Amino acid sequence: MSAYFSRVHGNRVGRSNNKLVGGCRQDRVSAAMISGAARFFPCASFLLLAFVLCAVPVAMADGWPDLSSPRPTTAAHREDAAVVVGLEAYTFLPPVQGAVTSAQRWAAHLVQSRGVPRDRVFLLEDTRATASAIANSVADAALEVGSGATLWFVFVGHGAIAPDGNDGILLGIDASQSQSALSRQGLSLGALLKILDMGAQAHTLVVLDTSFDSLGPSGGPQDVFSASSSGKPSSSDSSTDVLPGTLARTISTRLDERGTVFMPVQALSPPPTLPGLDLPVFSYLLLGGMRGWADQDTDGRVLPAELADFVNNTLELVLGPQAPGLSVLGNRDTPATTFGREPAPEFPAIVVDAIRQRILDTEIALDELQERLLAKAENDWQRLQPLLRDGIGEPHLEAYLSRYNPAIVTWNHIRRWVQVPHMEQARQMLGMDQPGAPDAAPARQQARHTQLTEDLRRLSKRNAWKGVERAYNDIVALGEFGVQPSQEDHLLGAQAARALGHTSGVHDRLLAALAILPTPEIIAWLNDIEISYGKVRLEGTSGSQPRLDPWVMPFAPDQRACIQYAAGELAETGGFQGYLPWGWYHFGEYFRLLPPGDQSLEITWGKPRR
Repeated sequence: MSAYFSRVHGNRVGRSNNKLVGGCRQDRVSAAMISGAARFFPCASFLLLAFVLCAVPVAMADGWPDLSSPRPTTAAHREDAAVVVGLEAYTFLPPVQGAVTSAQRWAAHLVQSRGVPRDRVFLLEDTRATASAIANSVADAALEVGSGATLWFVFVGHGAIAPDGNDGILLGIDASQSQSALSRQGLSLGALLKILDMGAQAHTLVVLDTSFDSLGPSGGPQDVFSASSSGKPSSSDSSTDVLPGTLARTISTRLDERGTVFMPVQALSPPPTLPGLDLPVFSYLLLGGMRGWADQDTDGRVLPAELADFVNNTLELVLGPQAPGLSVLGNRDTPATTFGREPAPEFPAIVVDAIRQRILDTEIALDELQERLLAKAENDWQRLQPLLRDGIGEPHLEAYLSRYNPAIVTWNHIRRWVQVPHMEQARQMLGMDQPGAPDAAPARQQARHTQLTEDLRRLSKRNAWKGVERAYNDIVALGEFGVQPSQEDHLLGAQAARALGHTSGVHDRLLAALAILPTPEIIAWLNDIEISYGKVRLEGTSGSQPRLDPWVMPFAPDQRACIQYAAGELAETGGFQGYLPWGWYHFGEYFRLLPPGDQSLEITWGKPRR
């Protein structure tokens, strides 16, 4: 395992490792950290992005490693036997994306990497995987497995909880959305374990890559957890406790010293996904772990306990502390692999590439949504014209302004402000001028506003941004006298906030300027923030000394200033809420991914401040 992965891949990352990780990975460049200062010139930003993406392909990760080619081995476990089930295209249930591919990779791993004879690996895919076919194949494998060998069972598909809450059921291809048919269309875990126990194997290894949250009498995914007459807990009481509290204990009591079972810690609906990976995550990470990614002590053996730790740590690293977990029941010490030496990939770099691709895909989707919105806005405007000519269109004109100012489309938690034509014309028709210093305001305050605006212009030309910030705040304070900032005031204030690293201030001031009159420059600037930054809320104890370290320090001056501003807030107050360039960060002791867009990442360490 690489030294890098071992340092950052635990539940927590000590401060002593922060500098090492941040310093060793300066060759990794995030796409969100390369949007320069060309805020008013979107083309320039795009060219800069294209240049960096093309100029440093070697420094980027190549995506999630392809596990379709198992590692060859000279080891031969010719007495092993295995049943691998992949159910993707259910007849009556939602598909399980990538289930068949995962099953094929499991079978290939057993044959090519473990050396199990092909005729001892029973692979059941989709239509062949009825409940009875699965049970019969398990029985055949139990008869063929040799003494001292391992009997494998891998299931990738939908699962459910038995109506009495005491057992789990693996659903066959023809399973329907009805509890009454579970016994006919599924194989219970109790029955599965009994059949597996018929073999002479020394070790039984079961992988259940399933949601256990699939169907119910009314078709809803939660119905299968509803309280039964036996009084078992329902999902409405504690959806995350049903699986470990009931099913896991039941399975543990049925396992002897030979058995090891991997299963999800909780009911999962929908199943977890990793950015840019369209495969069931538990199977993917378990297979990767067996190649050596999970070999924490680098002794060439991968134990079940190491595999579970690896999967859970990876999911927490990539998906955060609320990530689903994988449990290992029974025997945790019999090696699942005895040749594991392949180093783990650098998951942060892989995720950065996946998010970069997601951003590019999001841009395409937003383009389409923007075209639809503009077409609708134009149609609404044309329908307004006869009403305006008849002198009865004013209420409809106000509704038009309300609907399209601002106009926003959203995809993948990323928003885009859209410049809708006719906005200025509509405002003029309604007699709506840009607010400035109203005539009703005292002459002294109007004069003060004029002087402060001149100060803004003069100081901004000298790049004296602290002075601009002070002058802008003084203008805002004049609001109590009826004097409102102009659009120019807001824009100069936004430039000051950007230079000082206060990106939330930039965003708020741009929105204030947008409310006065939408312009292409304002909209381009807002959209650049939306796609280049993420929202974060950090909170710690008042006596703590939290640190904020980016995995890669961006070279754009405004993004550097943003990180420095947030770090200063953390040091001074113990907390921070606002925008940061998206990417990986050390938040105190934690190494977390801040995604781009409007979803907020919240991290609390120690006791929250009161």
